[in-house]
Amino acid sequence: MPLTFHTPPAVSSAIIQKHLDDAYGVQGDLQLLTAERDQNVRIQSANGTLLLKITSESSEVLEAQALALQHIERVDANLPVPRVLSSS
Repeated sequence: MPLTFHTPPAVSSAIIQKHLDDAYGVQGDLQLLTAERDQNVRIQSANGTLLLKITSESSEVLEAQALALQHIERVDANLPVPRVLSSS
């Protein structure tokens, strides 16, 4: 099995906030989180705490992750897993 090295994306807080506002209508305080492969941001907003995942994964991988999370929510909404927020 080959070793794979992956550098997480590095998007500025200003660009992240603009994207959150444009795509989701969300504004809030950003906290950058450390991650091995992705750039994750915790957002404390009027809608509660949200998580934004910035990744270079393929759209197919992201779609599979979103579908898995949506399935879990349908099967047992009480499980403590992230919820998928669709863009507007």
